[in-house]
Amino acid sequence: MPRYFTHYWTNQTWDVLAQTEQDQLLDYTASNLFLKRGIQVGDYVYVLTVQEGLLYLLGAMLVGEICDAATAAKRLNMQVDEIWPADDHLLAQQATLMNFKQRIPDQVVRALRFNSAHAQKPLFFKANGLIDQQTLRGVRELTPDSAQLLTDYHSAFQDLPIADYVPASMQGAKQMSPNQSKSTSLLGYYESINEEFKAIKNRIRLLLGDTKHWLSDGEHKEAILRKILRQHVPEIMRIGTGFVSFPNGNGSTQQDILITDSRKPTLFKDHDLTIVTSDAVRAIIEVKSKQTKTQLLETLTKLANNIADIRYNSEPDTRCFAGLFIYEEPQIDPKIILQVLHEAVANHSARVIDFVAFGSSMFIQFSHRPFLDKSAEFDSWYLYDLDKNLAPAYFISHIAWHLTEQRSQMNRQAYFPLGTSIIDRAQFYLSLNSSNGIPQKTLNQDA
Repeated sequence: MPRYFTHYWTNQTWDVLAQTEQDQLLDYTASNLFLKRGIQVGDYVYVLTVQEGLLYLLGAMLVGEICDAATAAKRLNMQVDEIWPADDHLLAQQATLMNFKQRIPDQVVRALRFNSAHAQKPLFFKANGLIDQQTLRGVRELTPDSAQLLTDYHSAFQDLPIADYVPASMQGAKQMSPNQSKSTSLLGYYESINEEFKAIKNRIRLLLGDTKHWLSDGEHKEAILRKILRQHVPEIMRIGTGFVSFPNGNGSTQQDILITDSRKPTLFKDHDLTIVTSDAVRAIIEVKSKQTKTQLLETLTKLANNIADIRYNSEPDTRCFAGLFIYEEPQIDPKIILQVLHEAVANHSARVIDFVAFGSSMFIQFSHRPFLDKSAEFDSWYLYDLDKNLAPAYFISHIAWHLTEQRSQMNRQAYFPLGTSIIDRAQFYLSLNSSNGIPQKTLNQDA
């Protein structure tokens, strides 16, 4: 049976995050007390605070993983120093949206009971009838009945039983949150990136005078993507093409796009062409016009081989990303694309390909964290249908975001304007460790 706990956030944390995280998913929190209080995977955690003697409930999560800071940073695609400094980190299997304005009525507050060694205890109130802030500090265990009371008075639960709720973003119609509705201008901006690709392609086609050269000559397609990437990635990154030299004297095949740390020395550099050691590499990208199934397996296998060699010859704490960018729309079933990707990577984490943009709308992302789906797993690819021509922009944004050493979670939506509504765009997922390599539908897809 699950157990139910409250986790107290300080007023300072509450007020700061209220500026940017309203209506975002409560999918992560941290404390030094979770393990000491006996929290386990499958338990529920309610995040709350007391302000001016009144109780506010942010939301709740179903615990999917309890881990240390390094693992949490990996799951969240963040640096260790970007997450909360704490011993225990919770990652959600399911979560509600955060509501910083949800005050719990006094009659409910007074009915809450908490388990202790010998009895069930209520909260402590001051003489003026307001809650003593200290009574909820840290982590406390709720009785099941009290947990249900909080569930009934929090709008994000949609009046569902406590052990049976699903995230609000997966229920009913696909609606945008208030924060997401404010991002219309950002969506327009990111859609325009796809138009920029098309415009440059058209200029080149006009200059070449024959569209067949567009499909046969790869260099100008790579040059277009390099040009646009330079507008978005941190300036400490060099963007070019070239080779990677390994300690055994061997070298990689030529990388269509080679992104390196400019603070690292180069072995050779001539305009965009560079040769570097593996410790300087931050990302490699293959660029193609179009792909058949056979071509896709060949391309992905080559990319997986290259990124594995680079990762094997880099420092353990150095992250290096791999991506595939395909200009033309896919003529392959989405499930087949995931299967081919899984086959090329061959269940090996060092061979993982992180991002794939296929045409204007298909985007694939590898994530260490599970999608908000009871059946999903850690370390999986998720295939999205970004039907507003957002795949190229999301590819570029992910590259730029993950190459940024000090990322601001408060400004994340500026890079990913769909926010949590991207959940509704996920079609399939496939675990790296899948034994049969068969993609699974996400919960928002019809069975």
